[in-house]
Amino acid sequence: GGDVSLVVGSGDMYDGGNLVSVAGESKASGQAGGAISLRSGLGSSSSMNGGAGGAVIISGGDGLGVSNTTDNGGDILVNGGQASTARGGSVYIISGKSGVTSSGAVSLGSADSGFDGVSGGVVLSSGDSGDLVFVVGSGDMGSGGDVVVGAGSTSSMKGRGGDVEVRGGTSAYGVGGS
Repeated sequence: GGDVSLVVGSGDMYDGGNLVSVAGESKASGQAGGAISLRSGLGSSSSMNGGAGGAVIISGGDGLGVSNTTDNGGDILVNGGQASTARGGSVYIISGKSGVTSSGAVSLGSADSGFDGVSGGVVLSSGDSGDLVFVVGSGDMGSGGDVVVGAGSTSSMKGRGGDVEVRGGTSAYGVGGS
């Protein structure tokens, strides 16, 4: 099929141009603002070797400057919407379902570092009083899923392997967690 390209101008002396997409506001009582839907193409071929859906790729911009302190790659920030009085918007990352075989995986990770740094950390945290819950799926037709927690290994003569540490929360006045 045909392509649609949206290209914003580059900046020779200043920042490149922004690409901003904003859905419509609703001022009507009980109505929601407009949604933004970004979806890749269907792969609808029914032949044995065809029919894969298209990918959605979201990448931050490359930082190609020579400063190792300021010329960072671009960030990707995904935020649920704020609410004045009710619950704020949630963020869902869910893999695709399969009608016959396995569902897709969800991977969170940081890339390997350069020779003079360390890989970025992966941080999972909740807000005030929020829970952090890890639940593994049960196996209706096979084995249940495993929970594996491992610290990093090292091949350095001066380094040491990473620790695994699990701590209960403290309490200023009551009983601390276990």
